[in-house]
Amino acid sequence: MARAIEEGGIPTVIVMMWKDVEEALRPPRVVHVRFPFGRPLGEPGNIPQQRVIIADALRFLEKAEEPGSMLELPYRWRREDYAEILTGRKSDDPATGEAAGSAADRSSRFLSG
Repeated sequence: MARAIEEGGIPTVIVMMWKDVEEALRPPRVVHVRFPFGRPLGEPGNIPQQRVIIADALRFLEKAEEPGSMLELPYRWRREDYAEILTGRKSDDPATGEAAGSAADRSSRFLSG
């Protein structure tokens, strides 16, 4: 489906858990998460976690130059404080693009550049 949407001129990004599936399907843009199968955006009801994953995927969509791009997110299942990451992002300095706080720092480093 992503290829058909891309053919219409609309860029896409897919959040996936398994790299071997990505290698077999070759979708245009992929964000990998190390989460259990069936939970690409995180735990049900964990709104901060879901917001972080969606925001990172959309940021990657903006930065990915070409189809075939892949990004592995640094998050671990149930080991991150997503509310802290979101708080750090809200206090980012828009002039410099630098994130405040350690969790926000870590989550924004891989997307900068």
